[in-house]
Amino acid sequence: MNIQKIAILFCISCSVMSCNSQRELPKTEVDSVANINQVKNIEGFLMEDTYDMVTYFSTIEVFDIEKKLVDSTAKEYSNQLVFRKGLNKEEGDAFIVHLLDDSSYNWQAYTEDSSYEPTKQLIIKMDSEQLSLLYDPESKILGFINLEGQQTLPVSERFHEILLNM
Repeated sequence: MNIQKIAILFCISCSVMSCNSQRELPKTEVDSVANINQVKNIEGFLMEDTYDMVTYFSTIEVFDIEKKLVDSTAKEYSNQLVFRKGLNKEEGDAFIVHLLDDSSYNWQAYTEDSSYEPTKQLIIKMDSEQLSLLYDPESKILGFINLEGQQTLPVSERFHEILLNM
């Protein structure tokens, strides 16, 4: 038998098998598939490497960003990070669930030109990689910053409350 005939037989058998394997999903499986699809927007937004890093984080640290007057100036300020806490594994897992949930963001209000003045920073680490999250509670904008640059997203009211309470 030559290779072309083998390839044709293989394609036909795959087609027949896929037709026979199609079934209607039970309601619980449909709900699970719907939940998986909800993550797609944020996964695409963050890019695969960043999404994987967040998913498999090792530590999360929370900082406040405070404006401090620069010495010997009247109107120049610098940002100072003030460590608030490190999240334990349970708190970190709960936060990541919200971070990777599409309903945590206001996708309709998204624009590429978001200006914001963050007052909170979260640093998510995995091995030698890290992602900085900067949050401005006034504009409800969350910035994602890594070596590839910065991206911003408006957050939902529910996620806003979670970020405020960290």
